[in-house]
Amino acid sequence: MNLVLQLFQVGSNYWLAKWSNDAEMMVNGTVDKSRRDLYLGVYGGLGVGQVVSVSVSSLALYLGTLAAARVLH
Repeated sequence: MNLVLQLFQVGSNYWLAKWSNDAEMMVNGTVDKSRRDLYLGVYGGLGVGQVVSVSVSSLALYLGTLAAARVLH
């Protein structure tokens, strides 16, 4: 799960760099809302993926230590 978390973090950093370097965001002096929404949606999805992967990783660690404690005691 830590590998999955790292993939989400790298993807998030890459997507943010791509978003910030997009020269076509401005159309006629205003922000292209469809492009903004696309970038924001993907970036938000990557953030949710990070939260889920950390949560699953923490739950697995918790359950593993609980099982080990039961075996030891």
